[in-house]
Amino acid sequence: TETAVVCCPDRADERRFATADMAAHGLGSGIGVPIGHDPIWGVLTAHFAGPRVAREHEVAPVRAVAAVLSTAIGRIEVEERLRHQSLHDPLTGLPNRTLALERITAALDQAAHTGIRVAVLVIDLDNFRHLNARLGHAGGDAALVRLADRLRSLVRPTDIVARLGGDEFLILCPAVTGPADATAIADRIATVDPHPGAAPITASVGIAVTGAAVSPHELIHHADRAMYRAKATGPGRYALHHPDPADPGR
Repeated sequence: TETAVVCCPDRADERRFATADMAAHGLGSGIGVPIGHDPIWGVLTAHFAGPRVAREHEVAPVRAVAAVLSTAIGRIEVEERLRHQSLHDPLTGLPNRTLALERITAALDQAAHTGIRVAVLVIDLDNFRHLNARLGHAGGDAALVRLADRLRSLVRPTDIVARLGGDEFLILCPAVTGPADATAIADRIATVDPHPGAAPITASVGIAVTGAAVSPHELIHHADRAMYRAKATGPGRYALHHPDPADPGR
């Protein structure tokens, strides 16, 4: 459909919209062309000093520029939507592994300049394969969504929750004073609230805290190893990665 044009032939007689800005700039008339369509992102306007009816050859360039802007903004929105989809988990809406690595990299870079400490928690549902077998894939997905919601509710505003894949999640704490900040979160994760009548769903948590130079992959690996150590002690437990004394950089 053709883009609608709003004409204001005389500011003094205009009652559809406020004209204080036109008056402030000594403008007597003008035209406006919407930018975009469903939704409309804005309006491109052109004005004349005195009252007058705009001719078609004066409206056409404004309409053409508005169309170019609409196309450009639409393309940007599509690109942003595709980027968001490529960096987020479709089931839970959480950041995925790729975005988690970007955020950890940024946190470690900042820590290198400020001396703060960074913590990563890796969370894994206990006996997820048995859960899937009992509840079916839809029930398993629902459990993952409940865990994602629970993790969001437990973290601080500056922390980031991500889904690494399958039933494995990650929490990035970009600024902690020490392990106690991370273990306080892990202590609350143990049991995912089930729906009425369902058996409790538990998760194991591994924690890695660093103030030294490590890569994002190393930090996740340390937390992942701690998670498996926690899982070996029983469901709903957490464990802290302990650096090797012979390797202070880790």
